[in-house]
Amino acid sequence: MKHIDHSPQAFAPVVSDRDAGRTVRILLVGDVSLGGEFAELVSRGHATWSSPFAEVSGLFQDADMRMGNLESPLFKSASPRPKKNLLHAPGEAVQALMYLGFTALNLANNHITDQSDEGLDHTRRLLAAARIHSFGAAATLEQAMSWPRICVKGHYFNMLGYAVIGEDVGAVAASAESAGCVPFSLERAESDIAAVRERGEDALVSIHWGYQEDELPSPDQIKAAHRLIDAGALIVHGHHPHVLQGFERYRNGVILYSLGNFIFSDFRRADGVKIHFPERSKRTGAAVCTIGDAGVESLSFVPMTYTRPGRLQLLKGYRAKKAIYAQETRSKHIRKPDYAYLWQHHHGRTVQTRKLQEARIYLASKARYLQSRLQQSGAPILLRLRPRHFVAALRLCERYVRHRL
Repeated sequence: MKHIDHSPQAFAPVVSDRDAGRTVRILLVGDVSLGGEFAELVSRGHATWSSPFAEVSGLFQDADMRMGNLESPLFKSASPRPKKNLLHAPGEAVQALMYLGFTALNLANNHITDQSDEGLDHTRRLLAAARIHSFGAAATLEQAMSWPRICVKGHYFNMLGYAVIGEDVGAVAASAESAGCVPFSLERAESDIAAVRERGEDALVSIHWGYQEDELPSPDQIKAAHRLIDAGALIVHGHHPHVLQGFERYRNGVILYSLGNFIFSDFRRADGVKIHFPERSKRTGAAVCTIGDAGVESLSFVPMTYTRPGRLQLLKGYRAKKAIYAQETRSKHIRKPDYAYLWQHHHGRTVQTRKLQEARIYLASKARYLQSRLQQSGAPILLRLRPRHFVAALRLCERYVRHRL
């Protein structure tokens, strides 16, 4: 098995005269969260920070650049943000990112600020110490827009990162005086890309956008992505939906509408309710782009799955062919003339599914509260209640909610 060289030279940019015959391989993955069940396994000694990635480390080693979206702050604050879906991972989780040799990580997303400004600052410091570039979120908007400029084989790449503030994403926007993410707007992104192109360099744009569990990007996202490529972006790297969406070759660039979850294990909310991702969120993969002087020369998809307990598995044989075919089908949908109608129908079904999931979570939280209250009371008959009784009641409520929806 190949291992990543963690010496300072391994992370230093390779600067040379630009040679048209030499191309750059960029590997991109989706959401990375190193907390939850994975961190629990490590804390109990049942896993290490590198063990989930044994099968994929060679794939990372073969790339010249490696890029993803880090969702979990590498810090747990005593005063986190007032929300229920809080993410965090211990600081030593940076070992996983170093093992994979990430070149750069986007921080513009809706969870990087979960552990307050302190958590964001601590995460950026840990990444800097590990020689991993971070971008898209910082203590101020000016710092968040200090885009990394990386030279590999004579190609200069500028990493731009944005997050949608409203809609389904709800990221925290940075300002001149407060920490947060660079808010996404087409005008801002086009201006930033134009500044990069004026220097004759390439722009890689990472965006946290879309609707969770939608396997199709919205027509508005497609229009926005086309405008970014028209402005000069080389790659549009999308994330947030927690599921794979299609890819698109457009002009001399590539649009990866969503790369799903790379590693994002189930976790407990602040109120103790367990969040379980659906099985399709565990179907993931990496996009490998080959960059030459004329733009993106080739794009390939390497399918993977995230299995329990905490392991990324490269798909092979029939399973790999099936996963690649599914990804090609998602990509073909984008080019259909009736795509707007197709997306509207699909999105409507996703909304209904999300409502049912939220109802389940709500009922589970109420069941936990009721159980704790009953167990605190001294009534003997109430003390006979066991979790299976609450599960049975929850299922009855779920059937009622499903009927109403």
